[in-house]
Formats: sequence, C-alpha cells, structure tokens
Amino acid sequence: MISNEQIICSYIKEIKHHLPIYKSEEKKFINDLQNAIMDFSNETKEFTYNELINHFGSPKDLVANYLLEADAEHLSREIRYSHRIKLISIFSIGAIIVSLAIAIMFQYLFYYHAHTSYISREITIIEEDNNK
Repeated sequence: MISNEQIICSYIKEIKHHLPIYKSEEKKFINDLQNAIMDFSNETKEFTYNELINHFGSPKDLVANYLLEADAEHLSREIRYSHRIKLISIFSIGAIIVSLAIAIMFQYLFYYHAHTSYISREITIIEEDNNK
C-alpha cells in the first residue's frame, strides 16, 4: 500500500516537472500547494493519487493555471535567463570538447611523428689491442 506521503511526493514532483522555471515565486506556489495538500491529508486519512487529482486538479492543469495567472514580465525574464544559461553551457561544453579533441590530435601527431622518425646513429667502439 502506498502511503499518503509518497502520493503527495509524486504529485508535487509531477507539478515541478511541468514548471518551465523554478525560482522563488514558483517555490512559494509549490509551498502553498503543499500546505493545502497537507490540510487535505489531515482531513482525509487515506486517499489515492486519483482522489488528489480530483480534489486539486491534474498537475498539468495546475501549472497551466499558474502560468496564466503569473506575472508575464517575470516569466519572460526568467525564461530568457534560463535560455541564456543553457546556451552558454552548451557552447562551453562544445568548446571544451573541441579543445580536448585538438589536444588529443596533437598528442597523436607527436606520437606518430616520434614513432615513424628514423633515428640514425652509429656507435663506433675503438678497442686497443693489448696483445703486442
């Protein structure tokens, strides 16, 4: 049997999954929702995930309603910010990968050049004949 805490945790996790950003205002929304769910949990000792959805709504609908009622300027600013962070991260990782590939290529070229180079030297040992 799944406990109420596990049901609440999976419900909140699903809501967080659908939020495009998760900053202070979204944390406050989640906190308020958790408080309301805890009140519901205290009133109803045993409930299922579907009963939670019937009482509060599906996670997608809750997030859609939150986004409709949220400050458009805040959402726009936060989405642009997270988009920039993602782009910077992608370009940084790409630059690191390219740099490592170039370093590996140069290391291989040095190895190949050293391996294929012909070192010619002749060692001449001059010994004195002591028989005379």
